[in-house]
Amino acid sequence: MTRKKKQANTWNNRSWIVLGLMLCVLTVFLGKAAWLQLDPTDQLRKEAADRHVRHITTASRRGMILDRRGEPLAVSTPLDSVVMDTPVLAAYLAKNEQKVPTLASALGLDPTALKKVVVSNIKDRHVLLRKQLEPSNAKVVFDLKIHGIYRERQYRRFYPEAWAAASVIGMTDIKDSGVEGLEAQYNDHLTGHDGQRRVYTDRDNKVLEYTYAGTNRYARNGDDLTITLDRRIQSLAYDALAHQVAQHDAKGGAAVVVDVRTGEVLAIVNEPTSNPNTRSGPVPRNRVFTDAYEPGSVMKPFAVLGALQAGLISANTVFDTSPGVVRVGKYTVKDHHDYGELTAAGVIAKSSNVGVNEIALKMTAEQQIAIVRNFGFFQDSGLGFPGEKQGSFEAHRWGDVQRSALSRGYGISATLIQLARAYATIANDGVRIPLTLVQRTAPVAGKRVVDSDVASTMTAMLELVVTDGTGKGAATSMYRVAGKTGTVHKNVAGKYKEGVYQSAFAGFAPASNPRLAMVVLIDEPSAGDYYGGLVAGPVFSRVMSASLRILNVAPDKLVDKSSGLLAKLEAQQ
Repeated sequence: MTRKKKQANTWNNRSWIVLGLMLCVLTVFLGKAAWLQLDPTDQLRKEAADRHVRHITTASRRGMILDRRGEPLAVSTPLDSVVMDTPVLAAYLAKNEQKVPTLASALGLDPTALKKVVVSNIKDRHVLLRKQLEPSNAKVVFDLKIHGIYRERQYRRFYPEAWAAASVIGMTDIKDSGVEGLEAQYNDHLTGHDGQRRVYTDRDNKVLEYTYAGTNRYARNGDDLTITLDRRIQSLAYDALAHQVAQHDAKGGAAVVVDVRTGEVLAIVNEPTSNPNTRSGPVPRNRVFTDAYEPGSVMKPFAVLGALQAGLISANTVFDTSPGVVRVGKYTVKDHHDYGELTAAGVIAKSSNVGVNEIALKMTAEQQIAIVRNFGFFQDSGLGFPGEKQGSFEAHRWGDVQRSALSRGYGISATLIQLARAYATIANDGVRIPLTLVQRTAPVAGKRVVDSDVASTMTAMLELVVTDGTGKGAATSMYRVAGKTGTVHKNVAGKYKEGVYQSAFAGFAPASNPRLAMVVLIDEPSAGDYYGGLVAGPVFSRVMSASLRILNVAPDKLVDKSSGLLAKLEAQQ
């Protein structure tokens, strides 16, 4: 009895132990099932996403820069970049070792370098392997159909008028952000916002589904920018400038063309320049805005304008410039020749230093500086171009020496864009129109600087410079030209360097009804000639003549001038 009882107790204990173990196992399974259902859902989803979900950036397109006729000056072209999902690529290449050299060659890498890149990024699922491949190279890469390699569309900036327009359009950096010129000035306007898309892939990394759900967003392209440059005029201006710089073995040059009626800038060119498409170096500075230099004789008309406006002289007032030398303070002012008696018009035509000195000293200092300021000197152009200079003058001293120097374009500094605005103001009947590089939606009001009859008188005087003075090299066969030459001893490190010059011509055409103003500067010509009329004048002639024909402006060279002011001034010479 006792033995049977013992066996029963033993059996019962074993049963309970087995039952307990079974219950423990069951509890573990139930707990695991509950845990799987309740707690780790996010973790499992994350693991699935790591394997099958990828977020891909969808690149936005940078806005185009267009000329006044809608022709592209800067455009973003789509190119494919190569991105790798490293774990997938590593697993694929481990099974297909023979494809390593082929893939490496298509990417422009050697096999060892490719393996090193894969190993060093083994945990990363989105690695940029090669950026912006040429289409032919991209085709080779993606035709290999290698798992873990996929394309990502990006954009590369292209400049159709690379050499001609580089200094004004500027360029973008490797991140497609503007760093020079208009690209930098209007970067916020041109820049888009990249999007992001979520894609689902299978185990072979093939895209099964696209979605923009959740935090994903569509790409927004940048806005286009239409500017006032005319691609045709820009190109011919650069060609003419580059030719003349080379012909005269000059250090460089610059030129600007402005529509005198609207203030629109039609061309800005610089030499030397560079090709922003190659990204081989920085874009050279835009000397039209960034270089303030002593303008020399192209400033003489503004001294005469001040005296005309003040009623101190007329176009036929006579000045005795003999013997071609005059003392001003401790300095000597000289002419190239003894011109004898000259009218005010003759002073401009012959570019007489002695004559313009006498005219300037007829005015008060206040009158002289007022006329210069009214024409926009010592003020920026209002265009907001990066690095623009305002120019300068010695405002604290206004004795005869400073006033004489100002009348001849010395002792001050000005930019080519300021000179272009000033000559455009003369051409526009004495009304100064604000300049613009971006197309306006409506005309803007100008400011009258001098009386209409004063502006007309100066136009006739400036036409005499080209017909019978120092500016014959700027003449054209079809259009009457009004303008002024400038030949300046270059100031180097605070001293005038002997034999080193800057040659300029500033003017407008057609003189009978002006449409375009242009300023040309050739820096340090060294092939013999250095006078502004001979060196800078031909650039003006070629560009002005072609530009007016492009704009369908009627020629005025054959118009009868016998009853005009010019004829009267010519008769007095």
